Amino acid sequence: MLIKQRLQMLLMPSKKVNFLAKLDPKSTILDVGCGNNSPYKTKMVIKDCIYTGIDIHDYQQYSKELADNYIVADKFNFHQSINDLNKKFD
Repeated sequence: MLIKQRLQMLLMPSKKVNFLAKLDPKSTILDVGCGNNSPYKTKMVIKDCIYTGIDIHDYQQYSKELADNYIVADKFNFHQSINDLNKKFD
């Protein structure tokens, strides 16, 4: 499955892929709602970024270990979990 995703990203880049490709390679990224294997997809485009993903549950994650920071937050305190990061992101 990962080979198919990689080929799709190369042959038919999405708006997200195009956006990521324009960022500085050392960008600090906050991905709010990072389901659907987003850590993998992001690191395939901009591998040296500092990636923080946050969501309310583990939705279709096959390689969350690629995330530098991966947070599953309580849906009732989601806003507070973002505020608690206390970091700046690009």
